[in-house]
Amino acid sequence: MSPLPGGRRLRIEWWAVALIASAVVLFLAWDRTATRLDNLIYDALLSARSRAADPAIVIVAIDNRSLAEAGRWPWPRATHARLVEQLAAAHPRAIGYDVLFVEPAPGDDDARLGAAFARAPSFLPLLIDRPGSNGAAFDAIEPVAPIRAGAAGIGQVNMRFDGDGIVRRIDMVAGDATRQWPQLTELMRNAAGRGVDVARGAPSTVMLSYAGPPGHFPTVSAASLMRGEVPPELLRDRLVLVGATAEGLGDQYPVPFGNHGGVMAGVEIHANLLDALLGDHIVRPVDGRALAAASLVPLWLLLFAFRRLSPRATALLLAAMLASILAASGALLALGLWLPPATAMIALAIVYPLWGWRRLAATSAYMTNELQAFSAEPDILPHAAADPGGSDLVEHQSLLLHDAIGRMRAMRRFVSDRLHQLPDATFVADRNGHILLINGEGQRLLESLGVTGEGQRLARLLAQLSPEREGEGGPPALPPADTRETVARAVTTADGRSFDLRFAPQSDAGDALVGWIVMMIDTSAARASERQREQIMQLLTHDMRSPQSSIIALIEDAPAGALDPGTSRRIEAYARRTLSLADGFVQLARAEAVDHVFAEVDLDDIVVEAVDELWPQSSARGITVQFKGPGDELLIMGDRAMLARAFINLIGNAIKYSHDGGEVRVSLTRRGGEAVCAIADDGVGIAPDKIATLFEPFTRARHGEGPDGIGLGLALVKTVVTRHQGAVICESTPGKGATFTVTLPLLGE
Repeated sequence: MSPLPGGRRLRIEWWAVALIASAVVLFLAWDRTATRLDNLIYDALLSARSRAADPAIVIVAIDNRSLAEAGRWPWPRATHARLVEQLAAAHPRAIGYDVLFVEPAPGDDDARLGAAFARAPSFLPLLIDRPGSNGAAFDAIEPVAPIRAGAAGIGQVNMRFDGDGIVRRIDMVAGDATRQWPQLTELMRNAAGRGVDVARGAPSTVMLSYAGPPGHFPTVSAASLMRGEVPPELLRDRLVLVGATAEGLGDQYPVPFGNHGGVMAGVEIHANLLDALLGDHIVRPVDGRALAAASLVPLWLLLFAFRRLSPRATALLLAAMLASILAASGALLALGLWLPPATAMIALAIVYPLWGWRRLAATSAYMTNELQAFSAEPDILPHAAADPGGSDLVEHQSLLLHDAIGRMRAMRRFVSDRLHQLPDATFVADRNGHILLINGEGQRLLESLGVTGEGQRLARLLAQLSPEREGEGGPPALPPADTRETVARAVTTADGRSFDLRFAPQSDAGDALVGWIVMMIDTSAARASERQREQIMQLLTHDMRSPQSSIIALIEDAPAGALDPGTSRRIEAYARRTLSLADGFVQLARAEAVDHVFAEVDLDDIVVEAVDELWPQSSARGITVQFKGPGDELLIMGDRAMLARAFINLIGNAIKYSHDGGEVRVSLTRRGGEAVCAIADDGVGIAPDKIATLFEPFTRARHGEGPDGIGLGLALVKTVVTRHQGAVICESTPGKGATFTVTLPLLGE
């Protein structure tokens, strides 16, 4: 039989799917193939959670108006110096000037600009050019010395682009093992004396948590500042970021706000980063190992759910898990941790149909194999063979299933009809005794006993029964569940009827008990016959023997001459014949009884015992009984007393019908798995036409010199031998004697 769908093949399929899906997760976590989808999710989550800008941050924009008033870009150093001097006069907390000054200017402009920067805490960027010259990884070019001298610190302002060209991440530290520069905004955060320090330790790359779309931070034009239109109070104790915002200056970058133009000036990106540093809104991405582990957890939860939950429950669980993964990513993002959800979601989206396919394939293969095996099994009912055709697998399975359903319906109808045709009350019950099927005789029996209602009807039926023999306990009950043989009990009902109650356990293909077939065979007539037979036996053994024995005793004790000798002999002969008839009836009845006690006996001992018992009769007539034994034991299962009586009858008949001084030959041999006993005499023989009815009661096939019998001895022999699974035959030639051969099966053969 093919394994069950939940068996070995399905377990192999489950492990294969689990390993393949796990490998996909590890590959996605390592290769970052799902990064584009993760970025889209990050952008959507980020757009849904804007926050107010930190009021300490102000942007001074070198915008189109500033270029129109101050001249084209790049500005002379004197223009920058004038702008910085105006800023310094307002006493800001710190200035982040996002303009590169890596080339010297003519005259003393650099010195003037450096002096302007020195009036307030100013932080300037350096240029990091990758790859560097002469095979170096990068070239780092700081502002020229006069300007650098006036700066409070030098930081890097490099942008980091994702695969789609959008700025979502930024390096907080740039350089190598020997030289490192913190992010410009980190220097400003230190100057402000608050916020979170992310420049030290790992990871050095953080996710940009944008406070809002472009234009979210307070911004003043550099032109307004240089013309003195900006109140000093607006800039006092503020963190001022100066940078280009005008179109065409090359300082615009794609950001995750497509509905707001999709680009943001570099200075505003730095403002968002500074806002995140000050308000502890920095988002740290998890590393690859953590991503793989976090993605494997929901995958394996779903895999285990495949083995425990129904398909509908699994589909609902899948939807809940996908929503939970998104919600968890959003919650972690709010806590400053970015756990990309796409890897886990892709794994779930792959494993669900993959497992459905493999489970369907395994179930389909199992069903096809089982239906084919079922179709090939022999059927007790004639039916047309199933057409194994079909243009595809589904059609082939449908044909097999149609055939199987048809056969099962026919079998169910056949079983139901045969059950109702049974002459005895028959019940089909489950292992707990609930009746599933019942025939008409069973229904009538229940009604006659007053048992009605559904459910535990078998238990109610058994409660109405009593054991036939006293001392066998109370009403019968279902046998133990480990019973494997039919259990029979003789029971009676309250109205005096007798039944043979039989419990036949029924097992499935795995030998597990599934139910019972219970039959109640009405033995009332048989029990009445047995009682009548016992009465007849009583009559024969006592009521008939006693008068005949009294007659013989009176004749033997009568005074000499009181009775005519001839009459006396005839009366005594008739009385003895009557006694012999009664004895023969009793012995035949005992031989036909069903309650023989079989035991292991030696047939050689029984035959020798019969020969010895008949020695007085044979020696009185000068007849020699020759016995030839096997020389070893011939063990059989039998009733010793009945076997002895049968062989006494056979050997006694041989002696009775032999001539005086004759010979009787008894041989006992082993032939294969049988014991063979032959009893031969040289008497008058038996006519051929009498042999066929020789073993019937009251048949006398030959008349010898001895007294005539009553014709029950050979009937007893036939009955005893047959009850022992043996055979007896007679061979005879008239005038030359007869040979009776008894064959009995040996023990263990």
